[in-house]
Amino acid sequence: FIPVPRHVSKIIAMALAGNKLVTGSWDGTAKVWDADSGQMVHSFGNGTNKVLSVDISHDSAFVAVAPADAENVAKIYDVN
Repeated sequence: FIPVPRHVSKIIAMALAGNKLVTGSWDGTAKVWDADSGQMVHSFGNGTNKVLSVDISHDSAFVAVAPADAENVAKIYDVN
């Protein structure tokens, strides 16, 4: 058994492309997982604002995260 870092609140958004799964949570983070191994490969967010939506590009290179913050702007992350 290998402990895997997880969200500390409800997961409210998910997206899948290839073997990458992206989850977004009320804990203010978005996480990218290797769907084959179950290992977290990236984590984004400051834990302050709930994540409302996530998406991942078809080639799994970019992740979009829409937090519930005053900026009302989705953030794009390169996950390569």
